[in-house]
Amino acid sequence: MQSTKKYSAIAFDLHDVLFARNYKRMLYLMLATPGKLKIMITLFNPRFIYDVIRLYRKTRVAEEYILTLGAKYPLLQPHIDRGIAITNSLLPRSELFQMIQELKKQGYTLYIFSNIGKKTYQELLKIHEPLFNVFDGIHYTHEKNDWVQKPFAGAYNDFVNRFNLNPTEVVFIDDSKKNSNAAELCGITAIHYTSINQLQNSFYKLGILK
Repeated sequence: MQSTKKYSAIAFDLHDVLFARNYKRMLYLMLATPGKLKIMITLFNPRFIYDVIRLYRKTRVAEEYILTLGAKYPLLQPHIDRGIAITNSLLPRSELFQMIQELKKQGYTLYIFSNIGKKTYQELLKIHEPLFNVFDGIHYTHEKNDWVQKPFAGAYNDFVNRFNLNPTEVVFIDDSKKNSNAAELCGITAIHYTSINQLQNSFYKLGILK
């Protein structure tokens, strides 16, 4: 019975956990971008580099980079959608999604807890909607809450409050050790993801998979 389980919810990071980067696709989209030589000149402009460094100190949200820099540099404005498409060059990890289907059968509620931006997620959903349908909810970042993101405690609090979850009943999987440690500080059991086999073994130890 679900009520006898210590954990009731499992949350997955998106990038480098559920999906791997498709670098070949990213390179293709970059090379196929119209006016790429002018864009390259802008990218190597010292002022642009300074803006990137300043953003790096504040955020790890790709969409915030794209929208902020696109708004400041007119040459980049028409390429915002291309930038998001490059960010969304991802390959689903089929073995992991098979495992997720098994977790669903066992009665766990499943979530995605990611630093992906709202617009980026909406575009990714158009590509991989069948894969996302298994999840009970997704928590993403957006402009309206000033891009609150992992590993800040506010992101974890927003996540559990949004879905009315008890942190002690949640297991969270992330490829970032910093994000995993932050989850633990918020009372969430975390697994630092390194491989599918490692994740499977961690689930066994927690009594999640049988």
